[in-house]
Amino acid sequence: MKHPTFTKTEKRLIAGAFALLIVHSIIIATRVYSIIPGTDVLMHFTGGLLVAAFFVARFKSLFPERSKPKARGYIIITILAATALVGVLWELFEWGIDTHLISGFMGDLDDTMLDFIMDLLGASVIAFWTTRKQPLSS
Repeated sequence: MKHPTFTKTEKRLIAGAFALLIVHSIIIATRVYSIIPGTDVLMHFTGGLLVAAFFVARFKSLFPERSKPKARGYIIITILAATALVGVLWELFEWGIDTHLISGFMGDLDDTMLDFIMDLLGASVIAFWTTRKQPLSS
């Protein structure tokens, strides 16, 4: 079986995600998160945008026959669910670092919930933009 390759759009989104990860690493090293409040919120919103856009592009390239118009709600929920999965995995990653490497790395529960909300808000922008011309129901 031939392995599917990434489209130009998918490659750009992957590069964007790596760039975001590099910026995140620099921000941690320079303690910008503690100096400029809200930086973490912006990073999670941007991450949600990138992850959702990647899932949309990947689904369209892997399953072009399934990319035909469907009910708007179904598409929105699928995009949000895929992004939520990545958000949860990221928070588990942060918890692992906090627990085993750098105590205090992860914020409290309120911070974690805000991170997750911002991931989903970023994904919502992509979900609603992607489905703006889709029928509300099928």
